Amino acid sequence: MVDKDKVIELIERGQETDFCDFKREFYHTAKKADMIKDILSFANSTMCGDKYIIFNVDDETRQLCNMKIDSLPDVSEINGLLREYCEPYIGIELCCFSYKETNVAYIKISADYFDKPYMVKKDYVREGRTLLQQGQVFVRRNSDNYKANRRDLDEIYESREKRSIQVCKGEIEEREFVINNQVRKLFLLTFLFENNAKDNFLIEEIKVIFKCFGHCFSACVQDIIDIDSQRMAENDIISNIPFSVDPYTTIQKNLRFGLSSACIEKIQEYNLRESEVIVGIELHDVKKRKICSQEKKCTIKLCK
Repeated sequence: MVDKDKVIELIERGQETDFCDFKREFYHTAKKADMIKDILSFANSTMCGDKYIIFNVDDETRQLCNMKIDSLPDVSEINGLLREYCEPYIGIELCCFSYKETNVAYIKISADYFDKPYMVKKDYVREGRTLLQQGQVFVRRNSDNYKANRRDLDEIYESREKRSIQVCKGEIEEREFVINNQVRKLFLLTFLFENNAKDNFLIEEIKVIFKCFGHCFSACVQDIIDIDSQRMAENDIISNIPFSVDPYTTIQKNLRFGLSSACIEKIQEYNLRESEVIVGIELHDVKKRKICSQEKKCTIKLCK
């Protein structure tokens, strides 16, 4: 999922979380300390995935506003401020796009920043008041920022060796693929995997688990592919060649798998009821260590 689609999904969901924050307007000069604190808090999150601060959305009503895009600074100005006041340095992206007859802007804090904890590099002083103190560490809990306590710091240091997986999109799509010169129908599920550890992680087995109306069934993933990939050779199958994730790396790719005719019949029944299916991912590496995602509601789109 590209950033624009992710931001739109967050706006439509309308909930501030560990992953996103809404602002009616961009940080004006008197609010630069708040911007530094917000970015530090997101960078210190132990949750997997990119984080977003979204502008031109009222943080109380969640309604779109009329912020002027020309009020946004150049991204180099923000990164210069972060280089001066954040340790280690955190680089961000600042983007904007048109949406529903207005404009939306966002700051993206990438999931690729692993050198936690991020802290205030030096005092931030404005009009004789110290708004941020050297050495302060901030964390985000749900929709608010806090000074880190001992437990927060313990969690941050534990996360430096953390591996996690999550379901990215609320949709599973059936597509046709050419495999060894034959056309096959397979399903795609986009996932995010974070290997925040010093060693490669070799994925040997992945299952996608479905739950709905008291029924539970699973599908074994055949391979992990790039978003636009259309082909697969037999030796690409995970059970033959484990999929390697490099140290301190976050990947976003598609899981590709087949479903039995009985499972597809159940899915068609759910679709007729306009029902969402609960989906989770379970994987094992070559050392038989298991990692599970949080469950997520998904719709399933079948080929016509």
